[in-house]
Amino acid sequence: EDRMLKRARREKLQIEIDKERDRLLPVDTVAQILVSVAAVYATQLDALPSRCAADLAVIDDPAIIRARVFEETRRGR
Repeated sequence: EDRMLKRARREKLQIEIDKERDRLLPVDTVAQILVSVAAVYATQLDALPSRCAADLAVIDDPAIIRARVFEETRRGR
């Protein structure tokens, strides 16, 4: 228990130091950034069928289909 208390105090002190040095970001800012990134990924995923449907419809080799889908998903990253 004593060890846990010491650790908690060290962590609290580190947070206070980080606040003073402006090393921390507000939670709302981080959440807003993550929502924006997720929206970009969602848009890319939603566009995937439109970009690939015609090309994939004529391919009968699973390895080629896999490579094409992989290539398209890499584009979204």
